[in-house]
Amino acid sequence: MKLFLLCILTAVCPLVFAQQAAAPAAPKGQAKEENAPRQIPAKIIAGTVIAVDAEKHSLSVTRTDDGGAGAKAVFTYNTRMRIYQRNKPMTLQDLVPGTGVKVHYSENRDGSLLIRRVMIDPPKADAPTQPGGTGN
Repeated sequence: MKLFLLCILTAVCPLVFAQQAAAPAAPKGQAKEENAPRQIPAKIIAGTVIAVDAEKHSLSVTRTDDGGAGAKAVFTYNTRMRIYQRNKPMTLQDLVPGTGVKVHYSENRDGSLLIRRVMIDPPKADAPTQPGGTGN
């Protein structure tokens, strides 16, 4: 009986230890993929487009919101970025200098700002003009 148990333990133990060694657990608090940028939940700023650099995949915006009015913000983008105006999909070519936008972005661990979505402000309707005269 003792010999039988010894044979089973000899056969099973190396298999158990081999499985544990093949898939070591990640240290506590460490991401499984160390190279993947860690993203923080999306933030939103309002601003006006300064420039789009398709070669560098960047968008420069002058902030118009209360949190940094007048400050320049430079964002990066990738193929997952979406651009909309009134829920209609738009393209990068629609982001011309002077266009009002709301940029939804995440800040990566390296400090870069990655755009998730850009909402183009609708064009401002011209104020209705009153016919001439003082209204007597």
